[in-house]
Amino acid sequence: MKKKIYLLAILISVVGLLSVIGINDLLIAQTAPPGSSNDPIVTKSYVDAKFDELMREINLLKAQNRVFLQEIATLKNQIATLTTTPSTPTQTGTVTSSSLNMRSGSGTNFSVIRTLTLGTEFTVLRTEGVWLQIRLRDGRTGWVHSGFVRLSP
Repeated sequence: MKKKIYLLAILISVVGLLSVIGINDLLIAQTAPPGSSNDPIVTKSYVDAKFDELMREINLLKAQNRVFLQEIATLKNQIATLTTTPSTPTQTGTVTSSSLNMRSGSGTNFSVIRTLTLGTEFTVLRTEGVWLQIRLRDGRTGWVHSGFVRLSP
């Protein structure tokens, strides 16, 4: 009989403990229903703020990528200058415009690396369409549009 009373007391204690835990879980779960405006995990303002933060990071990475692409184009041109041997005799030229942009590549989409003035002399390294890759007397290289220079015969 003592054994039955003892088992019954243990059973009542376990049931009581389980109900306290269950009620506590229910109370915690009831504080902010999922998806409600009080739910800090999925509120629209939280999601919008995170989205805006990620978009700022994406835009920053895009800007950095553009800079890297320009640097790559400049390095490719420098490598080409070092490895390209002109197929024709060395040709020289002179800037005929009051100012001429020298670019990192053969096109206006490349960055301006220097502005040349009227009378600046250079050596032609190679030609791509209307663009000339040139070397200045100080050793710097870049690209200029052939419409603003006079080439020596």
